[in-house]
Amino acid sequence: MARQLSFSQIEQQTIAAGMAERRLGAQRRLLDSARPSVRWRLSQHARYFMGRTGEGKPVRTFSLDDLKVDARDPANVRILFNREENLPEEFAEGQRVPRRQVEHVSDIFGAVRMLSHVSDGHSYELFSTNQALAVAERINAKLVVMVEGRGLSGKAIASARQEIVAMGETKRLVSAYSSLAIQKLRNVERLLQIAEEKGNPIMVSAACAALTAFRSRMGEWRPRQTFRIDAYNELRECSLRIRRDRYTERLLAGYARVLSGPGAKKAFEGMARDIVLCETLTKFVEQLPGGKGWKEPARANIKAVGHDLQEGSIKESLREAYRMANRAGKEEFVSFMRGIVRQLQVRNPRFIANELQKAGEIYLVPVVDAMNEACSSIKDNDPELTAIYFQRAAERIR
Repeated sequence: MARQLSFSQIEQQTIAAGMAERRLGAQRRLLDSARPSVRWRLSQHARYFMGRTGEGKPVRTFSLDDLKVDARDPANVRILFNREENLPEEFAEGQRVPRRQVEHVSDIFGAVRMLSHVSDGHSYELFSTNQALAVAERINAKLVVMVEGRGLSGKAIASARQEIVAMGETKRLVSAYSSLAIQKLRNVERLLQIAEEKGNPIMVSAACAALTAFRSRMGEWRPRQTFRIDAYNELRECSLRIRRDRYTERLLAGYARVLSGPGAKKAFEGMARDIVLCETLTKFVEQLPGGKGWKEPARANIKAVGHDLQEGSIKESLREAYRMANRAGKEEFVSFMRGIVRQLQVRNPRFIANELQKAGEIYLVPVVDAMNEACSSIKDNDPELTAIYFQRAAERIR
């Protein structure tokens, strides 16, 4: 008996290892095919564009307009995403997936980083999915051995069913495919319950088939979807990165030119004021009181900040924010204020240096170093040295 049980365990491990190998092989093939598939589909209608990889190398991609990205204003980059919304509890195969377009708005620096984070989220999802599938494969292998007449018992079936129940409680409905997978898992639970009550091996066979269907939806269907989303977002990221770098180059070269000209002192003072204003408004938005008492401090802060500002787009925007504080809700007001802050941030060398550093892209290290030196020179009230470092940073990001 002990020898037979040992043999069954070895057989289960062998079957489970084969399932895992096939799953990982399928995922590798899906990953390898995702980029060519997405590129081919886009090539049928989109215009080619030279982007930039995270290593700073040129790469052929597509225009931002064709990738549903509006980056004309570096302070308000708008990216459209397709989101699956309000999935029915009992979503059926072949049923149309309810989707809607969601717009994400941020500055150009945050937009590049956000696209990278989407891929990171999918990588974590795949990691946790594969951990769950390893458990499912072990259970599936156990059921296969049971069906073949080795170890079929109510206790063994009950143990398998409890593991299935525990697995179902931890899975989240992140997509239509995961919804379909959870349905299959519930079916496995139901079939095992019948098999436990009646000792019916046919129900165990049916549970095996349902568990295989669960594994295919979680282990292949969902990865196919996320790999293609990531391939599409990678093209967006590369196209947006070159736009970010060109914007930064033009901005810094312009600063260097102005700070080297006859109006250097006035321009330097204005730049220093804008840096302080940016930090002041950022802090103001973050610390805005909650509840109904936010309007009065909001108006007071805007009035104090705008009092000494010269006429221009920022001062006009603050006037509008003051009027909005009287008539709008807090959410709308905060959204408007964040737009003003972004306009200042994308011109703020200290903010840009921090954002480029957060990007973690190796080729930007010399750029960030030069920008940090420029920021130190601003603090030391040295426009001439600031101009030199701005020019150096602009040359290094080309």
